Amino acid sequence: MISLLTVEIKALYPAHEVIRNYVAYYYLFNPDKYCLNEFYLAYPHINTPLFFYSKTSIRASGRHIRYTDTTDSEIQVGIIGRSLQPYHCTVDGCFSNVTIVFKPLGISQFVNVPFGTMAKRPFQRFFGWEQFSGLLQNLLGEQDDELLVSKLDQFLLSRYSPVQEPLVERAVALLTAEEASHDVGELEHLLGCNRKTLFRLFQKHLGCSPTGFKRIARFRNALEKLQDRSLTLTQAAYEAHFYDQAHFSKEVKKLTGDAPQHLLSKAAYASNSPFFIHVKKGSHVPDVQGQTCNNA
Repeated sequence: MISLLTVEIKALYPAHEVIRNYVAYYYLFNPDKYCLNEFYLAYPHINTPLFFYSKTSIRASGRHIRYTDTTDSEIQVGIIGRSLQPYHCTVDGCFSNVTIVFKPLGISQFVNVPFGTMAKRPFQRFFGWEQFSGLLQNLLGEQDDELLVSKLDQFLLSRYSPVQEPLVERAVALLTAEEASHDVGELEHLLGCNRKTLFRLFQKHLGCSPTGFKRIARFRNALEKLQDRSLTLTQAAYEAHFYDQAHFSKEVKKLTGDAPQHLLSKAAYASNSPFFIHVKKGSHVPDVQGQTCNNA
């Protein structure tokens, strides 16, 4: 059986300098080449995926999301909410999508609804681009990678409406800085605001608390460092600003359900992509009974 770890999930990068400020990358999955019946875990991330798709039914219940192919060719747009625990995802059939992966706060520049408002669930339909269904259908069918990037860049530029949130921007920069680790108390002092204001702004624009955001950012930083096979767990923990390996192990367990050693033995980056996932080999694919997100 074809595995999600070996199929080609193309990661493409914005060409326009403005879009590069807000979009980490695009990716696409081609259903004409691969159909799957697979259950996998997707781990917490500070980036925000928004994707458009067709011929797919999506059901979500709790942190379980199931993608099933259908005959419905209507273009739909969805967004994944922020979580401090893994999403349990099932792909059953041929799932066609193009995804825009926004950097933290990036999505705010292109939609007029705060992220924390439009992504309160694990998966949420997004209706702000319904008038562009024809254009999105064209993007979904584009076979040339360079043209696809150019069209995605141009589409986002047409939706670009700069929003400035200096306080949150500075807070995110401090929490993701390589050279130091700041707690919320330090943020209050450095930014000249109180904890309540910070919490409200983070919930509104990032869908989590400042502490939750810091935990995810530090976890992701450690994962990237562990791609350097010469680093030990202890070295990666210190470089990612954990207090020690015990602290690192405790946080990884909370965020993924596994200790670091077990996580790294079971999960991996999908082929030629930035997607760190755990495909559950031989696992029972759960039946997700819940909200039918096509009709949400």
